[in-house]
Amino acid sequence: MTQDFYHPGFEEIPPPPAGFKNKLFLIGVYAVLGIMMLWTGAGVSVMIDEINVRDGSGVVVSMFMVAGSVIIVLALIGWILRIHNRRGAYQRILDEHYAKRYGHHPDQY
Repeated sequence: MTQDFYHPGFEEIPPPPAGFKNKLFLIGVYAVLGIMMLWTGAGVSVMIDEINVRDGSGVVVSMFMVAGSVIIVLALIGWILRIHNRRGAYQRILDEHYAKRYGHHPDQY
């Protein structure tokens, strides 16, 4: 059965680089980022409410919650940028491979 799906150039396609993630994984990371941004916004809202009430201990707790959430959001954004960079690098590798094999860039026609 595997012979039916055999393609002569299949083995020549370069493998993805380390850290390459597929689109489904990337959608999941974007969903987590969206949830964390909502959580951070809610934390800022609670902190502003505690400032208006003039509750010092509540403000401190809210500040730590917001600071932690901001760090997580920034880390997720950095990770997403890294994933997109690696996906772009792999796409360039595939385009070069295609151009070398067929004599033209895949977007040329």
